[in-house]
Amino acid sequence: MTSENPGLVQVLQAHAARMAQRFGQGRAIRSWDPLFSALFEYRDALSVTLRNIPEGVETLMTADDPKLVELIHCNDLTLHQFVQHGVEASKNRSRVPDWVLEAYRPDIDAC
Repeated sequence: MTSENPGLVQVLQAHAARMAQRFGQGRAIRSWDPLFSALFEYRDALSVTLRNIPEGVETLMTADDPKLVELIHCNDLTLHQFVQHGVEASKNRSRVPDWVLEAYRPDIDAC
């Protein structure tokens, strides 16, 4: 996530660091959202690296399991929605891969 606004850059970097810390500690984020429930369940199989850059923060999330790569892509789409639409987007459930639908919430749209 990047911005040309120096104040927002600091906010983005601090937010990303806090979320990475919560994720690493297993402290739930958006536990009502099946995407985040699945990310937390499989967090030990995911690698997350943050790097502060002059315009914000670069995040690299990887996994060896193709199902988890699909989950990462859905997470990327969700985060872009947050950036593009702000707090309104954060009120919506995230789109998820079909396998997450089957395991967590069969009433949610697939990614």
